[in-house]
Amino acid sequence: MKDSEVLPQEASNCPSRKQRAVSCAEMCLAILIVVAHNVYHWIPNEVPVLFALAIISFRMREGNWGWHLYGRPASWALLLLLAILCVVFLQVKDMILEPIGHYFWAAPPHVSSIITQTHDLQRALRTVLFVWLFAAFGEEIGYRGYLQRRALDVFGRNGWGMTVALVIASATFGFGHFYRGPAGILESTGSGLILGGAYLFSGRLWASTIAHGVNDSLAVMFSYFGW
Repeated sequence: MKDSEVLPQEASNCPSRKQRAVSCAEMCLAILIVVAHNVYHWIPNEVPVLFALAIISFRMREGNWGWHLYGRPASWALLLLLAILCVVFLQVKDMILEPIGHYFWAAPPHVSSIITQTHDLQRALRTVLFVWLFAAFGEEIGYRGYLQRRALDVFGRNGWGMTVALVIASATFGFGHFYRGPAGILESTGSGLILGGAYLFSGRLWASTIAHGVNDSLAVMFSYFGW
């Protein structure tokens, strides 16, 4: 993919049957990895594994190291606006899905052990750095840049294909937060839909990465101040 291209423009580059089959195998493998770690605890954390698979896949199949995921956008101002809108949607999503989750499941969604209440500023800053590297970049590359991209190869980059790919990647992202319980899976799936939608809209990972990092940083800040 050239740096000036965006994801919707890839519609003209229809994968061959063999390429679709390989992408389908990669998509299924990625889903199995997520379930194997988060549901059954058979393997280590899925994020580094998906990240490594993404780099290997891009190098072998596309001849690069994944640089196209963070190619220069047409407008940085519009990209930042999209990221801000995503953060707003993520916050509103919690206010909508939390009562729905509580209606069906009495237990509230569990909070990540990484984001624990602390008044230690250095620890809070280390946590912010961790969520940017692990969640913002790691999860976005693994779930959106790799899994969702391979699902797009399988189902196509038309309206129906993008919808199916978005749902598959988002539902898998939800199960990537299995430890949060049913309500947490629902909320995380909603987050995946918003972040994955930003990727589809922009064709880059910048907006979803920034929104993911800012949203998790806000969670750390709320925890630090005890809100």
